[in-house]
Parts: sequence; C-alpha cells; structure tokens
Amino acid sequence: MSEVAVVGYPHDIKGEGIFAFVVLKHTNKNVDEATLTKELKALCKSNIAAYAVPDFIMVGSICNWEWGLVHNFRHFVLVH
Repeated sequence: MSEVAVVGYPHDIKGEGIFAFVVLKHTNKNVDEATLTKELKALCKSNIAAYAVPDFIMVGSICNWEWGLVHNFRHFVLVH
C-alpha cells in the first residue's frame, strides 16, 4: 500500500463506523476489488481489535490537497 486514509461515518447501531480508502503501490489486474477487500479485512482482523476493523474498504485513489490532507472525504462517504 502506498496510501491509506481512514475516516468515520455515521452508523445507526455503533454511532460511528470506519471507512478506509486504500491506494496500492502495485496493482494486479487479475484480482478483483471484492477479493482484495476481503483480504485486506482479514489482514486487519488478524492484526488489530475487531472494533477497529473498517466496515468498508475502497481500493482506488485518494483526492489529496497539495499538503497531503484528504479532500472531501466526508462528502464521498455520506453520498456513496
């Protein structure tokens, strides 16, 4: 992974859920996003507490400002 951004979003049961945006260094064209997401969740589950595992993981790009902060992440999470 080259970049990861983790943000909270409103969740009806937990109060706040976890949404992770992941940018890969190298992409494998043969692996679909669903399989990759499952693998990333399994990796998280084996290394961190269950309550800290992201509910959603999106693999792709992150829109950054020039100083590195994630731009419009709340809008993306709430709309999508």
